[in-house]
Amino acid sequence: YTVPGSGAMAYTLAHAATALGAPTISYSQDYEYTNEGGSTVGYSQVVRLASGRDFSFAGGVVTILKAAYRGQALTIQYQWGSGAPDLSPLVELGITLVKGDMVQPAASWLVSDHLDRAFTYPGLAYVHAQDYDLGSGASVDNHSFEVQGAGAYRYGPTQPDCNPAEFSADLLTNDRYGARLPADTLDVDAWVSYCAAAGLLMSPLLTEQQRAGDYVEQICRMTNSAPVWSYDRLRIVPLGDVEITGNGTTYTPNTTPLYDLDDNSWLQDGTDDPLQWENKQPSDRYNHVRVEFNDRANYYNTTIAEAKDDADISVNGLRTMATFSAPWICDAAVAAVVARILMQRSLNITGTGRIKLPWSYCLLEPADLVTLTDEALGFAKLPAPYARFVMPFFLSVVMTCVISGVSTLRAVGLSATFLPLWLGSWSLSWLVAYPTLLMVLPLARRATAAFVRSD
Repeated sequence: YTVPGSGAMAYTLAHAATALGAPTISYSQDYEYTNEGGSTVGYSQVVRLASGRDFSFAGGVVTILKAAYRGQALTIQYQWGSGAPDLSPLVELGITLVKGDMVQPAASWLVSDHLDRAFTYPGLAYVHAQDYDLGSGASVDNHSFEVQGAGAYRYGPTQPDCNPAEFSADLLTNDRYGARLPADTLDVDAWVSYCAAAGLLMSPLLTEQQRAGDYVEQICRMTNSAPVWSYDRLRIVPLGDVEITGNGTTYTPNTTPLYDLDDNSWLQDGTDDPLQWENKQPSDRYNHVRVEFNDRANYYNTTIAEAKDDADISVNGLRTMATFSAPWICDAAVAAVVARILMQRSLNITGTGRIKLPWSYCLLEPADLVTLTDEALGFAKLPAPYARFVMPFFLSVVMTCVISGVSTLRAVGLSATFLPLWLGSWSLSWLVAYPTLLMVLPLARRATAAFVRSD
């Protein structure tokens, strides 16, 4: 670029829109000197202009600031990209990523300059840099890396987490780093669908040596599922009993009981009760659960998600479970779902039982669904969680019966129209009273607990 003798001293770069950083501007200055022999010798020297003093650069336009450069031929050097500039952190730091393939080359600069140290590190992901800028110190800066593993973004461009069921299947069957189970001995299709539909997506990270079964057991607990050996294969059975849809997947549970067991089904030898039941201690039924997770939205800092059952707390007081550590969860919404799952299982599973059955039931497996009817143990009744619906039902029936009857009696007396008017008023009142009680009773219990001691 030759600076004009008059007018504006500005030059727009040919690739202004994609220029990478400020340009370097220089010119060649010719000099002469006479040597000892009396001969004249000429030479050239490159002189660089100083940014901010000799020129400015903004928006792809170079502006010469000093009139002394008018008429001077300048060389402008700059870098530009073929598209949007690549300013990724690795590029800015001059770092190269090696992804950890089993067959991968060594760093080219090590091969050329330090062949004895040019290792390939098969199966290990790492970064390297030939000219790392140490600045004014002699130590490497701290760098944080967000690693994208297999299964990431399967459920959309905004969902980096993977399906933990698919991760577990790979962990159990992989020949290099897994348990080497034959793939045809594993049945996880229902588990994969359940985790996807329920949004139970995670970012598992194996940071220490541990039994593969321990990892799978931990994931099963977080995803409301159970591992079961079924003849010659391992099945992971989701324990969810309602149909759910999410992430383009629908999970449909099998809610058909295999058997309806009653007093005629037990194997009785006259010594012990064929159906033995042990209730869980009330102190072990937690109504407050905390899950500790690494929150991606907060730079993966440790965060707590909570789940509470206010109705149970108002009646039985606060019972808090020890904090459950789930570093594989990186999403607050997933952590909240897992906390709720752990709390509901702690509250609603009221005990464990043992059943003696004849050989004709030998095909039953863990996680199979059956019904139990035992009059002595009260298993002909509804499960305990239904109490919050049954008690308001009877309260609303009795109260609306009395109130509607008194109101109708005052309005028409003991006339021929009393009974039909009373029944009509009763049914209409109950339709309003029952849902109202369902909403109001938890608040009433909480208010009562505020004024009355639990002892």
